[in-house]
Amino acid sequence: MNRTILAAAALFCLSTGIMTANYTASQNDFAPLYTTRYPFGFLNENRKEFEKGLTKQTIKERVQLSATLYGQQADVAGGSDQNKTECNNGDIHGRWNMIGLTYGAVPTRQTRPALLTAAAAATYSDGQRLDHENYSDTIDALGHFTIPLKYRKTGARMTFSARIFNDIVLSVQGGVADIKQTYTAFENYGRTKAAALTSNPETYYGVKPADPATAVPQDLNTVDANLMDPYEQIFDQMGLNILDNHETGAEDVYVSFVWRHNKHVNDPDSSGDYIYEEDEWERFILIPFFKLTTGIGMGKKKDPSVAFSLPFGNNGHHSLDVTFGISADFYQDVELTFDVGATHFFKREIHGMFVPTDERQTGIFPFKTDVNYEPGKTLHGGVSLNAYHFLDKVSCYVQYMYVTHTSDSITLLTADSAFKPSVLEDVTKWTIHAANVGFNVDLSPNMSFGAAWQAPIARRGAYKTNTIALSLVGTF
Repeated sequence: MNRTILAAAALFCLSTGIMTANYTASQNDFAPLYTTRYPFGFLNENRKEFEKGLTKQTIKERVQLSATLYGQQADVAGGSDQNKTECNNGDIHGRWNMIGLTYGAVPTRQTRPALLTAAAAATYSDGQRLDHENYSDTIDALGHFTIPLKYRKTGARMTFSARIFNDIVLSVQGGVADIKQTYTAFENYGRTKAAALTSNPETYYGVKPADPATAVPQDLNTVDANLMDPYEQIFDQMGLNILDNHETGAEDVYVSFVWRHNKHVNDPDSSGDYIYEEDEWERFILIPFFKLTTGIGMGKKKDPSVAFSLPFGNNGHHSLDVTFGISADFYQDVELTFDVGATHFFKREIHGMFVPTDERQTGIFPFKTDVNYEPGKTLHGGVSLNAYHFLDKVSCYVQYMYVTHTSDSITLLTADSAFKPSVLEDVTKWTIHAANVGFNVDLSPNMSFGAAWQAPIARRGAYKTNTIALSLVGTF
């Protein structure tokens, strides 16, 4: 290894992607950026340089304060298992099936909205009612809305870290955010797929009608008149707010304890009885670490009656994350880090949540109930490359991370066979691959300024979110 590798690392950082400190149950902001500094520094960067003999200047690295401004946006998403291709944000759990609102049993002590009752009694061209459940739309066309939804989030975050013992670091993180979700229209997907339905009607009916050229337009008109055109009144009768959503509030707070330890390898001055030749073996510092993070679910929660509401964190669920990792910091070159971990989220009750009543319902459900909600586990792993002071006072790091969230568990507080929570559970899992990049410039021995970019590579069931962050960091 030599200085050429440093230059290559710098170019690599410019072209790719930042590992973040915490992982959430939210598919829009899965790994919030709290600082642009290398996340595995753990108040240990200057100490390692001093131990390697690369600097004579030492700072205590007892306390670090970071103030970060960030912004993120997403206009499309990676679809769930029902819709595996890229989709509109509003369709992340499937296009909104308006005909599906007429399917299934009516829960105890509830009544179907009047407009849905009337729609269910309307008939297709073949005489079957709209609530005829044997029809199966394999392309989510007839009676489906697709919703172009823009997601925007801006905010400020703070991090306080303190080295309370030689190898133990305590960190506290929190912030505030402003979230907007706006849509341009509820687009009638059946109208855009009318030609496909006419040429291949089996995709909806299961059997070919006698005259598809007549049947499909007639059925489109019937569905539009009874479900698509009066959608605002239907959602109002269901108690669902479909207006653009704009909220400001506090995010969750995270408290972390980190243990890390420096072990010099192939160092002639610390090799014991055997003295190595000066350049016989590549010298590096091996740094194993363990991180325990508890998330306090104090952030603003999602309103289940507001279609485009989002949580400011883990939707009120407390969390516990365990991360293991190891770094190899080569004396003259780069630092390579591998990490792996898992996050557990604690259950809580959610009242007035829309839950499916039929397996064919997607995107939207007709009835509410109270549930006990336990998010699935978030599993994560990554590899990162850190080039500390690769250009005088400039540092850079790059990270690839893989994050996957298992299916949530939803249990009814009051048993009712009409509800099918398993249908919703099936679309709550998501997977994200992300590439990240961060640059930091030292303004003084105790102060640095940095910029970071968190970019999407591939995802399933999650927003295609891009995030930019700027940080001012003081280390004392």
